[in-house]
Amino acid sequence: MKRLISVLAILLTIPTVLNAGAYVLGNFGFGGRSNHLSGGAEFGGIFLSSIHPTGGAMSAGMGFSISVPDSDQKTPHNSGNYVPLPGLTEISDDTYDDGNEYEGCATFGVELAPSFFINIGAGYAWWKENTVGVFSDGNKYITDTKNKNEVTGMAGLRYAYQGFSMGLGFHTRRGILLSLGVAFN
Repeated sequence: MKRLISVLAILLTIPTVLNAGAYVLGNFGFGGRSNHLSGGAEFGGIFLSSIHPTGGAMSAGMGFSISVPDSDQKTPHNSGNYVPLPGLTEISDDTYDDGNEYEGCATFGVELAPSFFINIGAGYAWWKENTVGVFSDGNKYITDTKNKNEVTGMAGLRYAYQGFSMGLGFHTRRGILLSLGVAFN
């Protein structure tokens, strides 16, 4: 917890040192390949830049998100972690999530018009999956467990002006990504 507070303090002071504004966004995603609702936060800075084609603003940020599976997508509670008895045959199997999916990301934006930004981002997501087989004795057994991970991407539009920030975008795992937050100097 102390490490998280230290990282957040650094992320919020970097824009001040660079004579920039800062933003904090809450993100909500739905409809993507992860097939779960997700929530997260992003912290970053908006600064004037001489490398912007028109001398306008650019933004950079870091964020995290958590995707929580619905109860019907989680490993069933009656699935045993033990090996089925010899002689039993597997009738069918299904893959379930074993807990939440986590992601860390970085974003970069360029001002298209005053206060409107186009943003792109990249991240890394990780989660666990269990394969559960239904056997001839009628019981369910966990037959395989895998640690899964994937590089993610994001693109979208954002608006940030005097204490208010919002965005709409698409995330490769989270689907439609809605953002709402504050921007401050």
